[in-house]
Amino acid sequence: MKRNRLFFVLLAVLTALFVLACQALSSGSATEAPAVEAPAATEAPAATEAPTEAPVATEPPTEAPTEIVFPPTPAKMGDAVVTDGKYEVTVQDARILNRVYMGSYYYYPKDNQMFIEVVVKVTNLTGVSAAIPWSSVYVTEASGDSWYPNWAGYKAVDAGKKVDGASVGVNEVTDGEALIEFNQEAYIRAIWFLTKDDSVIFGFDESPQITLIFQ
Repeated sequence: MKRNRLFFVLLAVLTALFVLACQALSSGSATEAPAVEAPAATEAPAATEAPTEAPVATEPPTEAPTEIVFPPTPAKMGDAVVTDGKYEVTVQDARILNRVYMGSYYYYPKDNQMFIEVVVKVTNLTGVSAAIPWSSVYVTEASGDSWYPNWAGYKAVDAGKKVDGASVGVNEVTDGEALIEFNQEAYIRAIWFLTKDDSVIFGFDESPQITLIFQ
């Protein structure tokens, strides 16, 4: 009985010593955790500039307006031009003359002058007799000045009858209101005394103008 009591006493003492040893070991080996440095604060990123707006697309430029030439470009010699159902006009020949013989007298141009002769065929499209004053048979120089003939003549014929225009007799035109009268067709031979210039256009009444090319 005493031996059992002693055993339990010794067991209690050993147990107490074991507990004290564990406490001492636990308190002696514990170390403080190292302090962790806070990360350095990074600078806030610089604000970027606001993006510029994309340029507004501009519309392509409109084409330049077509230049309007007035008066219209004259027709060429040999081309038939028509006046709104009234007349068909064709310049058959145009030439520069070295001299003009009228009556018993010769006319000679000076250095800055020239004589031109024009042969024209006119077809009447109206169906009634035509009467055109000589003032409506004209040429226009480069200066813009217009003149009816100094000398002229015409021959009225039936439609389709061919005439050598150079054979038509001419006389001095003293009255621009004197009439050219014909029913179907007329061949006109006219002579002008002009300033020397290669740029001359011909017109008959209200017909489109015709550029003269001299032989």
